[in-house]
Amino acid sequence: MRSIQHEASRLGSFIMALICAAAMIMLASLELAAMDNHGNQMLEDAITLHNAGIDGDIESTKSAIELLKGIVKEEPDNGRAIAYLGSGYSLLGRDSKTVADRIRYANRGLRYLDQALSIEPMNFEFLVIRASVSVELPKIFGRKDDAINDMITLDGIYSGISNPDPLMAKGMIDIYARLSNVAPQLGDWPKKMADAKARSGEE
Repeated sequence: MRSIQHEASRLGSFIMALICAAAMIMLASLELAAMDNHGNQMLEDAITLHNAGIDGDIESTKSAIELLKGIVKEEPDNGRAIAYLGSGYSLLGRDSKTVADRIRYANRGLRYLDQALSIEPMNFEFLVIRASVSVELPKIFGRKDDAINDMITLDGIYSGISNPDPLMAKGMIDIYARLSNVAPQLGDWPKKMADAKARSGEE
């Protein structure tokens, strides 16, 4: 049986890895938002604060969470607000000082991300966020298979588009890199990653 100290160490490694995953979340929010002009200003303000939180500004993360909680209270079916609320709590977990708070906020973030995808199961942006968070979680969270399924779903969405937007292609580069690491047997991810790079204009 693993000790609490061992799991705390693993959770610490997760927090560091989540910093890298957060860059992918920012990509989703900054670039995919450009493809969706229907968001209200308060939500866009909250996402701007959320992205400042990605860079380590914990006060911005807390402000984003408060704004997003207000939006979700008024619009309980606003999947985008719910997804970013989940991401915000994940960031709060990343920056928390105690293991108990890290676990508590990570679990809360996952619940909101699950809720967002229960509203829009095939939403590309929401899937990117949940996959990027879940793939780095320690085994105690039981999320590895879910993360792989989310990334394979993203591949299915992306591959089903005859002429995908370069922004979407750019978002898939990291997804294919992660699939190459965690599920290399399930697809020719390096080839797909090279194709996404070419479509995004990176090569």
